[in-house]
Amino acid sequence: MPKYRAPDEFYDKMGRLARKIERPEETKRFEFPEPPNKVSLLNPVNAVVAGVNNVMNRVVDSPIGKVVNSASERLPYLRERPIVTPFGRIKLPEVRLPELHEVELDARKREVLKAAVGIDASQAVAIVPVVGDIIADTIEDIHQEALRETLNDAEFRAYTKYDKLGPSTLAVARTFMREEGR
Repeated sequence: MPKYRAPDEFYDKMGRLARKIERPEETKRFEFPEPPNKVSLLNPVNAVVAGVNNVMNRVVDSPIGKVVNSASERLPYLRERPIVTPFGRIKLPEVRLPELHEVELDARKREVLKAAVGIDASQAVAIVPVVGDIIADTIEDIHQEALRETLNDAEFRAYTKYDKLGPSTLAVARTFMREEGR
C-alpha cells in the first residue's frame, strides 16, 4: 500500500511557521499605517466604513440610542435554546434588542468590517441567474476566510452567534459593541 503524502502547500506552510518561530523578527513585514483622519477618495470602502462608524457613534449618544439601550434591558426576549433535529443538535439564536455602545475602529477592526461588507455585498451577485450563486459563494468564502484569520477565537464565536439573525455587517458591529461594552 502506498504511503500518504500531504500536498506541497502543507509542507510550505509548515516551513514558514518553523522559520517564523525560529526568527520572528525576520519574518515581520513592514506595513505603512493608514492616515488617521484622512479618507482617500481612491478607496470608497474606507469612506463608507468611516461614515457608518461616525453615524453609529452618534446614535449611541442620541436619545434614540438611550431608549434602545433601556428597552433592551426591559423587554422580554427569546433565550438561546438547543433543539434536536434529524441532522443533529443545534442552538436557536437569542432574539433580543442589542445594546448600543461606541466602537473605536483600529486597523484590524476596519479589515474585519471590510470583509463583512464583502460577504453582504456578495449576496447581490447571487441574484444573477445560473452563475450568480457560484460567484457569490466564491466571494463569500474568500471574505469569510479573511474574517476568520483576522478575528480571535472569542470574537469569531460571538460573530457566528450573531450572524444567524442578520447580515454579517451587523453581526460584526454587535461583536465589537459587545467587546467594548463589557
